[in-house]
Amino acid sequence: MEEDCCEREASSAEPAVAGCSSSGASVAVNAMFRRVIGHREAYFRSEQLGSPDLTDDEKRTLLAELFATKPAVFLERYWQFLEHSDRDCFSHLAHDYDIGYYLRLLAPDRRGRTSGRTKMIANRRYAALRQLVADGDYFSDEEMRQREPLLYDQMVGQYLSELEKSRMMPKTERSGTLVGLFADFADTQRTALRRKEEETFEDHASRREKLLRQARSRRRTGELDGQRNGAVSDEEEEEEEEELSDDEEEGDANEVAFPATVSDEEKAQLRAEYISHMHERFLAGKDEEFVDYSDIDSNTRNDPIDLMQRDAEDDYFDSEPPTNVKEE
Repeated sequence: MEEDCCEREASSAEPAVAGCSSSGASVAVNAMFRRVIGHREAYFRSEQLGSPDLTDDEKRTLLAELFATKPAVFLERYWQFLEHSDRDCFSHLAHDYDIGYYLRLLAPDRRGRTSGRTKMIANRRYAALRQLVADGDYFSDEEMRQREPLLYDQMVGQYLSELEKSRMMPKTERSGTLVGLFADFADTQRTALRRKEEETFEDHASRREKLLRQARSRRRTGELDGQRNGAVSDEEEEEEEEELSDDEEEGDANEVAFPATVSDEEKAQLRAEYISHMHERFLAGKDEEFVDYSDIDSNTRNDPIDLMQRDAEDDYFDSEPPTNVKEE
C-alpha cells in the first residue's frame, strides 16, 4: 500500500508524457526534459525581437510534443544535453537508424560525453568556417584587419601597393551620408583600440613573435639555399638559430617587426600565414566579439553529416569488444 502511494505521488508530481507506457518512464522522460531546459544553449523555437521568453512550462510542452511525434528530431536537436541514462527513454526505438546513431553518441561517462561534445563543436565550427570563407566577407582584408589590425599591418598591410591600400578605404556609398561617416569613424576607432591592445598585451606579442620567427627563419633559409645551393650543415643551422634568438632578445616584445622588403613569393607566404592564423583564431573561439558561437555550436544545420556519421561509426566500433577468433 505504501509503495502504491509513493508511486501515485511521483506520478502526480510529474506531468504525464505521451508515448510513455508507465509512470516510471514518464518520470525519467520529465527528468530528461528538465536537463534540456536547464541548458541556456538549448534551442526551442525562433522568437521575434521583443517577444517574452518562453516559460519552463512552455518549453516542456514543446519538448514533449517533439519527443512524442519526432523523436529522431528531438535527439538531433538536444542529444548533447542528455545523459547516458536518457538512452532508456528511447530504448523501444533503438532499432531506428537515425535514433541509434544519436544514442551511440551518448557515451557512458562524462569524459566520453565531453569528447563527443567537443568533437561536435569542432565539426560545426569547421563547417561554419567553410561557409564564411565561401561567402568572402568575413575573411576579406578589411574585415580581418578590423579583428587583428596590428598583425595584419605587419604581415600584409605594409607590403600592399598604393592602389591596394586605397581599396582598404571606407566605401564611398557608405561614406556619402552623415550616418555612414559616423559608422566609418566608429569602425576606425575600434580598429585603433584593438591595435593598441595588440601592442600592449603579452599574448598578442607572443603570437607576433612566433609568426615573426617563422618568417625570419624561412627568409634566412631561402637566402642560405641561394648562396649554398641548399647545403647547410648542422653547425650552420645552429648558428642561424642563435642569431635569430639574439635578434629577438635585443628588441622589446611589443616592437616586433617583420622585414621591410620581401619578395613576391614571401608576400604571398606571409598573407597565407596570416589567413591561416585568422582561421585558427575563429576555430579556437577567439572571435566571440564578432560571431555568436552559441548559435554556431548548437546549430545542427552546420553539421557535416559525412564527418558525423564516420565519427559515430568509429566510436561505435571502438566500443565493441573484439570477437574471439578460434585458431585452427
